[in-house]
Amino acid sequence: MARKLGYRPDPMLSALAAYRNGLRPQAFQGMLGWLTNYPTEKGWAIGQQLGYHAGARQRAQELGYELAHFWLNEPGLSRSRLRQIMAARNIQGLVVAPQPQPRTRIEFDWSGLAAVSLGYSLAEPKLHLVMNHQFRNIVALIQELLGRKCERIGLVMPASRDDRVEHNYLAGYLVGMHSAPGPGALPRHFPEQLVFDEFVKWYVAQRPEVIVSETGSAALIESWLKAARPPGMASAGLALTNIPYRQTRYSGIDEHPELVGAAAVDVVVGMIHRNEFGVPENARHILIQGKWHEGRSLGRTRQAKSDSPDPQKA
Repeated sequence: MARKLGYRPDPMLSALAAYRNGLRPQAFQGMLGWLTNYPTEKGWAIGQQLGYHAGARQRAQELGYELAHFWLNEPGLSRSRLRQIMAARNIQGLVVAPQPQPRTRIEFDWSGLAAVSLGYSLAEPKLHLVMNHQFRNIVALIQELLGRKCERIGLVMPASRDDRVEHNYLAGYLVGMHSAPGPGALPRHFPEQLVFDEFVKWYVAQRPEVIVSETGSAALIESWLKAARPPGMASAGLALTNIPYRQTRYSGIDEHPELVGAAAVDVVVGMIHRNEFGVPENARHILIQGKWHEGRSLGRTRQAKSDSPDPQKA
């Protein structure tokens, strides 16, 4: 109706209202849902997802909302009944936590819900998405290592880890190494599961100066590097595409998962205010870029140098 009558919001008044609202504590607005799909109720509460949830809950509180956990696989509770419970509690917005497996499909009644998915693991429905900018993060990581005169940089992780992020790790690695000096991109080591003997064969053949991996494989690879190093070969450093949540020992990208969770809540609340409910016709992706974190896993000879480039400006 407002559109038919030719109404146009006044941007200055909108800015003033936003400013004034920011000066006072938000009154209770309602509840948002945190929807999980793991086999167990607390199975989601690991690693980066703890950071996503912490950021989402804090931002929800700042905006006057409470964040309630809903588990899709609760015994004795059908999904239709779960949807009825959400309606009875006037839940209009959902943050869908990352799925336990890539390419997951969820059958659920999304009508009347402003829903946002965290990450790429939910294949259907195609909701609006908020996630780390994994491609840009690993390009920045490679640029950081190249700035330290590292040339032989290898990529190691279970294939499912790269599959889970729609191959952004591999893509970012190949792009980052495309114009690198030296041998360029080394053959990746992406087995179905990491196995010591296979890793040693790859390691001895490729002789990487630094191995790039992800947080779930870090401890295993670190232990293998000590056992696999041939005599006379310097031990490789280790850099992670996503350092463990609230840990500082590893060098790599800090994805700032709290910012991802907070951004997801911002999107959900905005959708509620605009009456945007259900599965969108064209899903939007919001990607949060991380920053390099200087840990201790690269080894002394690869510590930061004054002439290293700023990966955020690369």
